[in-house]
Amino acid sequence: MTDINQILLAEQDRADKAEARANELEAKLTVSQAWIGSVLLNFEQTIAEHENCAKGRPGMQVPFFGPFAAVVKFPTVITYMRRAVRDYRNAIALLEG
Repeated sequence: MTDINQILLAEQDRADKAEARANELEAKLTVSQAWIGSVLLNFEQTIAEHENCAKGRPGMQVPFFGPFAAVVKFPTVITYMRRAVRDYRNAIALLEG
């Protein structure tokens, strides 16, 4: 009977560790999603500023000081940003179901 109890305790211990690991991974995923979301937001703001510059900056203007402000004039970088935003948004949508 003791062997069965030891086996059950060992299985319970494994299940507890697996649950703790799953909770830890879920917390890390939440932080990662938040970080990726903020990067994507910065990318989208940079893309919008690029498009605004391409239109000749109509209307009243406020200087753009985003973290990627230096790349506004580089169409190749903007193209990569657009792709990254599209791909990551699609991946996030798949994760969220």
